[in-house]
Amino acid sequence: MAQPPSPLPELKRPVNNGPPVTQLCLTQAQIVLVRKTWQAARAQGALEPAISIFRNSFFKNPEIRQILMHGTKNMGHERLKRHAQLFTQTMDNLIANLDNPNSDVHELREAGRAHVFSSKEQFGCPFRAASLDQFAQAMLERTLEWGEKKDRNEVTQRAWTKIVFFIVEQMKEGFHEEVKWQRRIRPRHMGSAQHSSLGEMPS
Repeated sequence: MAQPPSPLPELKRPVNNGPPVTQLCLTQAQIVLVRKTWQAARAQGALEPAISIFRNSFFKNPEIRQILMHGTKNMGHERLKRHAQLFTQTMDNLIANLDNPNSDVHELREAGRAHVFSSKEQFGCPFRAASLDQFAQAMLERTLEWGEKKDRNEVTQRAWTKIVFFIVEQMKEGFHEEVKWQRRIRPRHMGSAQHSSLGEMPS
């Protein structure tokens, strides 16, 4: 009697949460200034820093706007608000843990993974890792406006530059990991659903 074929082994998503691509090494003076300027930015409104960064990124890359504002006007605004909420939460956690930023690597890479769409046209155009570079530029420009003028110095800006590059590199790592994973499992699980973007992740 023929033996039934053995079941295929279950594939498990590889998780790479360290070490970070870039070590975020800040001085105590930089940590103090970053926290001070971020607090000042947050004082403008709960989501104001994030909303301002996203809107600035729209000018850097129209595809970012197309993805975030895809669908009806209400859907676009809700997606933008959800992105702003998650971004603000991530930034709050990172800045609170600047003495040990490696603890936030998992959260940042998960955010990167969540930007892999299930189809290229799901939000009007595909999300590209290069879009994170334009987002980084948009964020750096906004950090120049945060806090009192005396706190917007070279020491502060060097710190924010390190932080922005750290965020983007970790998100890119997660994004590329997820792309590789989806390519690996696609023949077996064609058509399986996945979260398409940061704003669509379940709470």
